[in-house]
Amino acid sequence: MASELSLIVNHLIMFIKEQTLNRAEIFGSSRLEDLGLDTLGLMEVVIMLEDRYAISITEEESAKAQTVEDLANLVLESQIQI
Repeated sequence: MASELSLIVNHLIMFIKEQTLNRAEIFGSSRLEDLGLDTLGLMEVVIMLEDRYAISITEEESAKAQTVEDLANLVLESQIQI
């Protein structure tokens, strides 16, 4: 499970870097607001995750995510529920 989490985190980092053109280091512990992800940016990330992993993440769930790793954990939790 830890390796699957790190794969999702790495994918998220790549996607966030593309979306925000962020040149700074991004880690699993990086706060989403510090990365320049506004509400629309977060929505784009969530849609990408839903499409890529064939899951559904509610607005309430995504609003609670504060870090990149929080988003990755949402993916894992959604996969378990399916």
